[in-house]
Amino acid sequence: MPARAPHRPTRAPSHAAGLALCLALPISLAACQATDSQGRPKPSREPRGPVTSATPARIVPVIYQSLDTDSNGLTDTLTVSAYLFPQGHDSAIPVWSEGQFVFALSSPASDHTPIATWTFPADQVLRHRDTDLFGPTHLFSLDIRAAAGTDRLASQRADLSAHFIRSDGVTISSSGGISVQVGP
Repeated sequence: MPARAPHRPTRAPSHAAGLALCLALPISLAACQATDSQGRPKPSREPRGPVTSATPARIVPVIYQSLDTDSNGLTDTLTVSAYLFPQGHDSAIPVWSEGQFVFALSSPASDHTPIATWTFPADQVLRHRDTDLFGPTHLFSLDIRAAAGTDRLASQRADLSAHFIRSDGVTISSSGGISVQVGP
């Protein structure tokens, strides 16, 4: 009788996995073809692939990991993907673009006072390009210790926001912040 693989406990889906499902569902549904009452295919709008020359109009940041790299029990590094989307009618798939990224971690308790800020100039952005399940993205590692001088912050839920300054000077900002626990 063949040996069975050892049982490994499963983990609950992460916040990023839930967000991934929310982002993938509209794209998957767009690919489905509808039929009329007699089973004939209805004309449908086929989903388009990435439009590489499209100008981004929206930025969606996603925190994939909150890390404690120095094992002191405090979050000190955030792994963030930033997706740039053109106008809805151009492409439902994110695109890469030329420009500058700025991320800000702020305290909602004190009128959004900045805790840490990270700026990635246009000449560095090319090195942060990546591709994942959803398509083109920009992947960043945000070191809280380097930006704030410490990871020993007051215990709070801080908000991470993202901004993309296009090469034409237009700034695109994320809608709202992503909540992340900092401090003990």
